[in-house]
Amino acid sequence: MINKTEWNRMMEGKLYNPYKVGDNSFKNVHAAQKSLMNQNTGMIKVLLKN
Repeated sequence: MINKTEWNRMMEGKLYNPYKVGDNSFKNVHAAQKSLMNQNTGMIKVLLKN
């Protein structure tokens, strides 16, 4: 079952192209993922060093 937002995005051809959505949610999520990966990479380097 999909919600109304997903249905509307699918009907407008935006569901599989997040850059068309226009609410910057993809950029925000991508930035958060990148930040998290950078933090995890730093932690892994410290753990491997010790």
